[in-house]
Amino acid sequence: MARWMKSAGIAVLALGGAACATSEMAALDGDWAGVQVLREGKVDTALTGHLIRFDGNHFAITRDGKVLFGGRYEVDPMASPPEIDFHQTESKTLAGTWRGIYALRGNHLTICDNAYGMEKPRPKRLKDCAAPGYILFRFTRAK
Repeated sequence: MARWMKSAGIAVLALGGAACATSEMAALDGDWAGVQVLREGKVDTALTGHLIRFDGNHFAITRDGKVLFGGRYEVDPMASPPEIDFHQTESKTLAGTWRGIYALRGNHLTICDNAYGMEKPRPKRLKDCAAPGYILFRFTRAK
């Protein structure tokens, strides 16, 4: 009986986490305009202006209507800080899994990931994004 209750408790926690992730993904759905990009801690104006679209579990990063990157993504909003993984499969450039963290506050989204150094670990804090291999994007929800 105790083993069954423990298993049931784990299942409830897993379902609760999945529901929370689904809810967070719904909050991300839509278009986000890049307003600032820091690559290895330095402003990168060449990357400013990218648009990221979240649609269900799919993401696409575009510039001037051209898809640059895309694929599947997943979040773990229960992690501290919340985690986001991009499985970039829609272009050869930077193909692979980018592991990151994010902060969503209303119409503002900040993402830091290891897209330029996929061998690097997931950042633990946004200030870790000043290190080589990391990129930090600040977005606002597009109208």
